[in-house]
Amino acid sequence: MPPFRLAGVAFAGLIAFLVTACGGGDDPESTSTPAPAETIVSVATPVVDTPRVDLVTSQETTYYPVSGTTTEDIFTSIEANGPTDNVGQQGSGLTSVDWEYKWTGDKAPSGACSIRELTISADITVELPQHGGEASLSQSVLANFQAYAQGVAAHEQRHVDIYLEGARDIQAAMQEISVEPDCEVLEARIDAIWNDQQARINGLQETFHSEENTRLAASRGPLESQIGKNRAELEALQGQIQALDEEIGRLKSEIAVFDNEVANIDAQIKQINDQFPNDLPDTIRDRLAQLIEQSNDLIVVYNQKVEEHNAAITARNALSDQYDALLYETNQLVDEYNWTR
Repeated sequence: MPPFRLAGVAFAGLIAFLVTACGGGDDPESTSTPAPAETIVSVATPVVDTPRVDLVTSQETTYYPVSGTTTEDIFTSIEANGPTDNVGQQGSGLTSVDWEYKWTGDKAPSGACSIRELTISADITVELPQHGGEASLSQSVLANFQAYAQGVAAHEQRHVDIYLEGARDIQAAMQEISVEPDCEVLEARIDAIWNDQQARINGLQETFHSEENTRLAASRGPLESQIGKNRAELEALQGQIQALDEEIGRLKSEIAVFDNEVANIDAQIKQINDQFPNDLPDTIRDRLAQLIEQSNDLIVVYNQKVEEHNAAITARNALSDQYDALLYETNQLVDEYNWTR
């Protein structure tokens, strides 16, 4: 508590400190630095029951630069350039407030003390993201970034509203202070109200962050669940595609073997026909018949293998199309998840 003199012409007190509220960051903290007090006014008439309490507020918005054309690059930039609060917590936006109050008092000959005038100041600064090259963004990324930036602004505006509402509550509470038996009691009463109200405001900011975390979890939860489900299905599809690739490879090798066997038999048949263009000896005729039968049997099996090979390729292509479609859907969900902050 600042010292004061019982004899003199004026008494004043001043308290000033900074509070920050970071979007997605930790709870705000504060530090205070009391200013030296002045003097009390001694009055012959009764001190005033209803103090004059003024509230002065200001608000400023600043922006930090964001770059990048992809979701990943944009959030890398935000993490690199985003604001940091007074406890070192980095966030996408930041609301800070410089609190201060000054007051003067009147003291009657009886020792009773009252507030003559009290001024509460709250200077609020908001820091938000701003992309420096929106013209270079694709339509979807631009829409996502603008929606995200609006969300950050709305989040920080709620911090602003809590501070402004709190400032008005402090004003109302100070106006309820009446005459105290002496100035030390009055000073203690002012300090207690100030500290209690600051703690209440900080508690409201913490509650807001908790509510935001709950809302965010509710928004992200279904997306995260669907992404996990899709990824499991993608893994299963990838396993099926890999199995078909192995089967296609095996069938291709078997077909190549049959190709060689059919070609070998056809070469033998051609050799016989070339050697005996007119009349075949019985033994050669029997051998030719065997070769033709073997060729026909091989061709039947060969065609079956080709059909299996083609069917496997068709199935693989269908699974590949399914995989690509599911991968696209999953990437869209991941993108939506990343922008849900």
